[in-house]
Amino acid sequence: MTETKSQRSLTQIIKKNQINDLTSKINYLEEELKNKEILLINLEKLSSIGQFVKEITHELKNPLSAISGFTELGKIAKTKNDRKDYLDKIPKFINQITSRLSQFRAITFNSGINYNKIDLIQILAECLTTVELLKPKSSTIESHFNSNNLYIFGDSEQWIQVFLGVSRSFFNYMTEIKSTLKVRAEILSASELISRKDDIEISFISLENWVKNLNKNASWVNIVFENSKISIPKEIILNAISFSQPDERFDKFTELGIVIACDIVQRHQGNIFVKKTNAKGFSLHICVPKTD
Repeated sequence: MTETKSQRSLTQIIKKNQINDLTSKINYLEEELKNKEILLINLEKLSSIGQFVKEITHELKNPLSAISGFTELGKIAKTKNDRKDYLDKIPKFINQITSRLSQFRAITFNSGINYNKIDLIQILAECLTTVELLKPKSSTIESHFNSNNLYIFGDSEQWIQVFLGVSRSFFNYMTEIKSTLKVRAEILSASELISRKDDIEISFISLENWVKNLNKNASWVNIVFENSKISIPKEIILNAISFSQPDERFDKFTELGIVIACDIVQRHQGNIFVKKTNAKGFSLHICVPKTD
């Protein structure tokens, strides 16, 4: 039976409505995914804030006590010069508070996701200043940057979470006295990274897909976190990077920060991998495409 003009018109209307419904559902799902992504990132920030509470209290208590003390001394000072001496000491402690609050600002909430050209060196340097408050006692942080700026296309708020999460995971295992977290940043070519792929022990992205991704960009930013003393069983690393079913023995390295770090780096077309290690020593590499 030949389809009439009215039937064809009705069919077209139905198809158009179906397409509109499908488009509407896709848009809704995209918005839901975006909201869940923001919630996930903010959840990690809450985790960071929880670990900072004790440090915040301690760091702010001392200068506040000093300000209170010098204020009271100023009230009972016998001469104007004595009063002035006491009050002149107060700005120093106000500056300490301002400096600490500036550091803590790195883990405040963000209302959304904003991708643009950012400098990973600047973000990493600010994060390392903040995590100084989280490092274990008698430990140190050493940083070495081979470039003044390392520009990528991404979201700065998300990268703050990457660096905070990775740093905290290392701190969990830095139990030896005078242990040092070394952080270096460098620019590597795709060919350099491909030539070193055999040195990779564990990769968040399969090595086959990683090589394909490397060929899409000539230059890469490589951020390395390493410690020569810690020893982490291979299965723990695999469990963290693959985010498989948590094991009660793996309560340190399988924290939310590492899971989010892997997800964020992959979303920026990058990779997180671990180099082959000896009995002791651990290095985690974060690679992401460099932009001009």
